[in-house]
Amino acid sequence: ASMQTKAVNPPWIHSLSESENGVLISCGLQNGDICVLDSQVLWGQARTTKSTSSKKAVFPYQNSIRAMFASVHNGPITSVAFCEKDKVVLSGSAGDDMLIALWQVPEATIQKAGLPIVRTPMIKLANHSRINTMCILDNGDDSAFQVAVGDQTRDVSILSFR
Repeated sequence: ASMQTKAVNPPWIHSLSESENGVLISCGLQNGDICVLDSQVLWGQARTTKSTSSKKAVFPYQNSIRAMFASVHNGPITSVAFCEKDKVVLSGSAGDDMLIALWQVPEATIQKAGLPIVRTPMIKLANHSRINTMCILDNGDDSAFQVAVGDQTRDVSILSFR
């Protein structure tokens, strides 16, 4: 399930998250995949165009991909977030799968060596509804983290991970 075999060309970005150190950006794509980008490559490739009120930087993201997570989701990725000191990417989908997945960021991504494609998440959790958004909660505990999940109900769920 590489970028070349997907039906959407290119997959539209539905969600973004910056790593704690600012080096990586995770992108949740419309086709259900997640990619990790090198932010330094993005800035190096950015074109600046003038508009009447501001400048707009255009990023050709396909050239800065450092890792792909071939999705277990069957809908657009509506939320991505880095956690565990940028070693894990959390993803949630608005698809019928209603899954939350945790993906190990390959060491090669951090070392900028090669383009790893990860096909199996570390953890998959079923949610009771399609996911609209998620965020990592700082609970001050380095051995665990919590995630707030907003879905298509009136509730906010809090999930704990160790």
